Amino acid sequence: MKPVVAFLAVAVLAAGQPAAARQARAADPAEIRAALGFYGTCIVKREGEIASKTVLSGEFLDTRTDEGKRLVQKECLADRVTVARFNDAALKGAMADALVARSLDRLTVTSFDGVPALTYAEPWPVRFTDRNGSDLPPERIAAQQRKYDEKLGEVARAKMAECVTRTAGTQVRAMLATPAASAAELAALQAVAPSLSGCLPAGQTIGFDRMTLRGALAVAYYRLASAAQPTGAAQ
Repeated sequence: MKPVVAFLAVAVLAAGQPAAARQARAADPAEIRAALGFYGTCIVKREGEIASKTVLSGEFLDTRTDEGKRLVQKECLADRVTVARFNDAALKGAMADALVARSLDRLTVTSFDGVPALTYAEPWPVRFTDRNGSDLPPERIAAQQRKYDEKLGEVARAKMAECVTRTAGTQVRAMLATPAASAAELAALQAVAPSLSGCLPAGQTIGFDRMTLRGALAVAYYRLASAAQPTGAAQ
């Protein structure tokens, strides 16, 4: 197991390009993290109740719904975010990070033995025919497959984060109390890293970096800590 732990530690601590950002053109990783941080803080301030509901639900973020549209307000998307488009998991991670920061004095639980397993959405299966039963063109099927694979990856990363948070709740909470992209965050992630290997499903590869890991852990901690509170989610 030692080589696996070492590999995971390297993956966590790498300062490479965030995997959650699909590039429109080259962007600086620090700029991307700053933009996501701005978005999370801004949207939680404006739409805290909807943000909390979305993170707690375990569902995918759907920006086509009325509530989903309120979570992508242009005022919360800094000019610098236009260099990249973020997937649902990145936006949910930013919201969760801001929600935890806002309620850290109330979200103090670090043991979740009594909390039932969290639920997760399942991605829509790939369709090969349209509503009329006609075969879809290969490019549309391929696009669906890419989206399906992306969603499967999001769910796998979320489940891994739940496992890590249950295993190392104290370390995860301490990490979330540090500023994003800081030296303190790096040190805190080093304390979390040993718990990662035991939470990876056998034979499965899960991609992550500092940004995607923090976002996934923020979602997991917010959901678990809120469920462990007698009064539910901190608002």
